[in-house]
Amino acid sequence: PARGLERTYRRKDGTTFPTIIEDRLILDSEGKIKGIRATIQDITDRKLAEEALRESEKKYRTLVTQSPDGIFIVDLQGTFLTVNKAMCERLKYSEEEFLSMKIWDIVPEKYVDLHKKRLADILRGEAPNEAAEYVVRGKDEKMHYIEILSSPYFRENEVIGLQGIARDITERKRAEEEREKMQAQLIQAQKMESIGTLAGGVAHDFNNLLTT
Repeated sequence: PARGLERTYRRKDGTTFPTIIEDRLILDSEGKIKGIRATIQDITDRKLAEEALRESEKKYRTLVTQSPDGIFIVDLQGTFLTVNKAMCERLKYSEEEFLSMKIWDIVPEKYVDLHKKRLADILRGEAPNEAAEYVVRGKDEKMHYIEILSSPYFRENEVIGLQGIARDITERKRAEEEREKMQAQLIQAQKMESIGTLAGGVAHDFNNLLTT
């Protein structure tokens, strides 16, 4: 049978190029070997494409590994397929733990239906192309506000899941809540001050009437 072996050949000008050699035995009518027929195929373009793909994958892995934001991929059932280091550090789960879980396992029960609907909308291409806020639960039971930008995940032109970039905005949300709380307290204090001023004015007028 034919078999392919990769070899490097040298041209007349001294340059080299990669090839695949396929050879096949040539037999005579009695089944004796008469020779070998070889086919040599130049695979330079394929090798360049493979190298470009490896370089692209290397850059992607570096980006995912070093990203300060969580990066993840889930399948159509919500099972985690990939998570990066930042995702694990934020929510305190190991990579192995994540890969044995579904996304619903880190979502408080009251938000599960909302998240499932959003996932379905994204997979159908009906969700707006903007970040959405979610609430998730870490292994230590602490709640985290996260902002996720997600999109369908394709393999060979077929949607097999969802990929997302998650940014932890817990501190920002807490700061906003604290600011709103302080604003409410200020408004309440201003109302009480206004009531006090009004009451003082009424008392002053009443005293004037009594004096008269």
